[in-house]
Amino acid sequence: MERSSSSTLRSLPCCPAARDAGLPAFSLPELEPLSVPGEILRVAVLGAGAMGSQIAALLANAGLDVNLLDLPTENDPAGLARSGLARIEGARPAVFFAPDCAQRVRPGNLDDLSCLREVDWVVEAVVEDLSLKKTVLSRVARAISPSCVVSSNTSGLSIRRLCEALPSDLHARFLGVHFFIPVRQMKLVELIPSDHTDPAVADRMTAFVEERLGKRVVECRDTPNFIANRLGVFALMDALHRMEEANLSVGQVDAVTGTLLGRPRSATLRLCDLIGLDTLVKVAGTAYDNLVGERQRETFAPPGFVERMIEAGLLGAKAGAGFYRKTDAGIEAIDCADLDYRPSRTPDLGGIESVVSIRDAGQRLQGVHDCDAEDEPARFARDHLNAVLRYALEHADSMASELIHIDEAMKYGFNWELGPFETIDAIGTSNWIRGAEGQGAEVPALIAQMDRAGGCAYRTDDSGFKVSAFSIARGSYLPSSFPQDDTQLLRISKVCWQGEGGSVFDVDGIGVVVFGGKMNVIGMASLEILYRALDAGFRALVVGCSNGNFSAGADLAHMVASIEAGDWPGLVSYLDHFQEAVMELRHAPIAVVAAPVGLALGGGCEICLVADRRVPAAELRMGLVETSVGLIPGAGGCVELARRCGAGRDISSAFDVVFSGRFSSSAHEASEWGLLEPGDDIQMNGDRVLKSALAAAEGLLQGVYDPPEDAPFPVAGTSARDTLLGRLEERRNLGEISAHDHLIGRLLADVLSGGKVGQTACTERELLDLEREAFLELCHTPETLERMVHMLKTGKSLRN
Repeated sequence: MERSSSSTLRSLPCCPAARDAGLPAFSLPELEPLSVPGEILRVAVLGAGAMGSQIAALLANAGLDVNLLDLPTENDPAGLARSGLARIEGARPAVFFAPDCAQRVRPGNLDDLSCLREVDWVVEAVVEDLSLKKTVLSRVARAISPSCVVSSNTSGLSIRRLCEALPSDLHARFLGVHFFIPVRQMKLVELIPSDHTDPAVADRMTAFVEERLGKRVVECRDTPNFIANRLGVFALMDALHRMEEANLSVGQVDAVTGTLLGRPRSATLRLCDLIGLDTLVKVAGTAYDNLVGERQRETFAPPGFVERMIEAGLLGAKAGAGFYRKTDAGIEAIDCADLDYRPSRTPDLGGIESVVSIRDAGQRLQGVHDCDAEDEPARFARDHLNAVLRYALEHADSMASELIHIDEAMKYGFNWELGPFETIDAIGTSNWIRGAEGQGAEVPALIAQMDRAGGCAYRTDDSGFKVSAFSIARGSYLPSSFPQDDTQLLRISKVCWQGEGGSVFDVDGIGVVVFGGKMNVIGMASLEILYRALDAGFRALVVGCSNGNFSAGADLAHMVASIEAGDWPGLVSYLDHFQEAVMELRHAPIAVVAAPVGLALGGGCEICLVADRRVPAAELRMGLVETSVGLIPGAGGCVELARRCGAGRDISSAFDVVFSGRFSSSAHEASEWGLLEPGDDIQMNGDRVLKSALAAAEGLLQGVYDPPEDAPFPVAGTSARDTLLGRLEERRNLGEISAHDHLIGRLLADVLSGGKVGQTACTERELLDLEREAFLELCHTPETLERMVHMLKTGKSLRN
């Protein structure tokens, strides 16, 4: 997938609020094709351990040809590489988008580097040992082409020291590119140039990793553990030391260092278990050994109880026991005083309890900072938060050239809701300074500068969009490398309509519809948004999202309320409007492109199916999942699958996709299921799908656009229906499905095959009426209502 160069994207206007305020205007970058160091099509990954094999899988998922090299075994020159590949092929969650992606990875041998002559990029990912890495890199230098880029995947070793192993003519093409594990799921990639790296090489590698691999790149200085591991591990180690000093329980520590501080539910100690205590101490040791003279250096040394846990083999999840262990009786937590395990209990949080329920992360963190701290949990939370913020303030310049890189590293690398400087903005610089002075602590120079210059790390416009950041070097506010994503594209676009159901934007004459509300469920207000967009006179229409999910489907709560109230006319009206809106999209006089990201389920999937083109994010969860709530697709989903299957075709695969109630694990799997089509351009970067969808819409406008005809089309017919019914009967007799499952399956088979009367062709309207009839029949059953209510209450399907 190449980067778009659509003139539509280049002509977007700047943000009026920023212009009026006299602040630097945001503009989209020129989307140029990769030119330095050249197009990257073939990559070699050296090292087939957990990290190297997962990097190889990511590259293969992106459509690249990959050589995965490791040491030979006794009977196989590519033995370790083959073993590493086999290990990830069976991994759960899946590492490859689809099984055929693994075919792009060729196992090889580190003793034979002849393949490196043909590759465009070498990723060294051997074990984290400076001497070994330098040995491997010195051999690589003799085997590559003059244009090949070489990078080291290291979590914190010096890029300058690694560069010493390379000849001087390669220094300009060498840099650190640090992936985070699990590689497919983790968004962050740290890019670390050396003093000799050609800036053009760094820029193009950043563009490649973001556009082609779908990651968020932050540029780091060549400092021990770079940004995310340096600050993230400091936070973990600080919490461990304070836990020992305050004698807090495991439950208390995780309760105050998780969502309360805007961090994941894994908090501190569950995260330590996931990392492995031995691994954590090793990474912390890199900082301890290399940050000689740093005031907080001792924080990176493990507290005594952690050393005792490691000696006892209590390393975490990989050992079956760490701070937590799972037993037949339930989850137990360790007592760090005697290393005995006791049942995990809801902790007493004392005075900080009232802050936990605050929903807004910024307000919650401000509440932690401002709390009275009359008891240990509150004091722990406040002092730990301030210690982490102080560390970021004192060492920001040694970690990054821009504050945004530190914030993005923590958000994408450790899943923090707010980065440290966003947190300081939420607390207020003056407020933080008063707190530090009140405790007799020294005020870091950086926050004092920020307070004098403008009182914040970032300046924003009226909509909250960051337009400039405080520059450490200049002591003033300058434009920063804020992420160029779809959210910002919409911020600078003209809003034509905004309401409860979503918004309509105008981007150079192309309409962009984004649904709104929780999970972007599609209610009557959302359907109204679609009608408005279709009637607005746009050149083309893109249907996308701005909050991470395309749509979780129809408004289930509205349907349940209608059924429970006996409002059948209201339910019928909702279903009819939904069908009509979807069909209007299909037969619109303008081209319609769907840009699904995150979840595209049920009705959301049906909207995607009728679009002229789909530009999905690779990590798309797509499916016609209505059977999980006792229904079948009711807004054209069955019609589209029947149309794609055609006459005399085996419709069992389409039936299975719907009847299972499952959704895809990726866009590639959705394509295998027939929910996407060969012309649909899958995008690795889910944050930039709208840009590509706009380019696709512009491409459709280059020719003469003819809407799809509303003409009869072939259907699978009676024979295919009878085959499905036979399978259903067999499964019911075996006890695999319930009587209600059988009813759902029978109605689904009727619609997909074209009805009961054996016709070989149907009009769209005929199949829509069959869909509608089956959908409403199921709505009248108590079993379906029970399934719908259960889904709303638990988020899980019920088989009754």
